[in-house]
Amino acid sequence: MCGLSVTVGRVAHETDRTEEETLLLSVFASRLRELRARHRMSQEEVAERADGMDRAYLSLLERGMRNPSLLLVYSLARALNVHPRELLVDEWPPKTAP
Repeated sequence: MCGLSVTVGRVAHETDRTEEETLLLSVFASRLRELRARHRMSQEEVAERADGMDRAYLSLLERGMRNPSLLLVYSLARALNVHPRELLVDEWPPKTAP
């Protein structure tokens, strides 16, 4: 097992996350914001292109407050016209926060 906690049957809250999980979400959030800014897109534009997700949910993702599904990562990558790996951690285990 890779050491990540799994929550079944209820929503995981920020306080339920391990330090490693928090770091992973922080890296994802930072890269999502950076790529959106680089493409000069608003949250509304990215959300609409990402299969019509809610802009408020995108905001939560950009602040590291939600854990996106694998399919959502691909949808966001498509919306930003980048490879999904650009949204993810480069090394494992992650060593530092962005």
